Amino acid sequence: MKPLLIIKAGSTIAKIVANRGDFEEHILSAMELPHDSAKVIDISQGQKLPDHSNVSGVVICGSHYMVTDDYPWLHEAAIWLRASANLMLPVLGICWGHQLLNMALGGKSGDNPNGREFGTFSVSLNEEAQTDPLLGGLGESILGQMTHTQCALKLADGAVHLANSDMDPNQAFRYNNHMWGLQFHPEFDVEITHAYIDLVRRYLSKEGQDPEILKNSCAETPIGKIILQRFRNLLWIGY
Repeated sequence: MKPLLIIKAGSTIAKIVANRGDFEEHILSAMELPHDSAKVIDISQGQKLPDHSNVSGVVICGSHYMVTDDYPWLHEAAIWLRASANLMLPVLGICWGHQLLNMALGGKSGDNPNGREFGTFSVSLNEEAQTDPLLGGLGESILGQMTHTQCALKLADGAVHLANSDMDPNQAFRYNNHMWGLQFHPEFDVEITHAYIDLVRRYLSKEGQDPEILKNSCAETPIGKIILQRFRNLLWIGY
């Protein structure tokens, strides 16, 4: 099987990397895939993306960068993702990856006008989501781990809206039946979400949010593994 391509832009919190591994380890663990089944490319370090034909699918990680940052490597990644749209290559963008994929397809992403969304929150799944390959059959709402400042402000033309939360109307979308964006983190657990709340607690407090209340309301979200394993099952085994 061709490798799964994991696109990243930098690493998660250093303490998490030391104790639990980086973004790609969390994703592969939830998918129940060995590390050698993936090709990890850090675009922020100038690493180049491979030819589309050499991978079985794509996951775009979260990142501490902003999707609106003006870096050449970010624009190059967007062009590469745009070229994926007509290839039927399975693509999943998570958090920052969700926002980047939306922009690459022609949508608008930027600062969330409702503020930072950090913690465990309810995600409402609409009628379209009920038959979606990743979200179908999960009910009308699920819990998701959130750690984002920016969001998909306007979905790309042709994108199918799938989910929302109280602070973000565009929690999930599907495009061309083989590309998905998820604003929430299906690979995160409470420990990781707590670490992110602590990382930005002063900003949350400035917005009138109580970091301790957010931490106390966090809950595990095992449904995330189901979503990621459904995506795993869509990966190409070849042309």
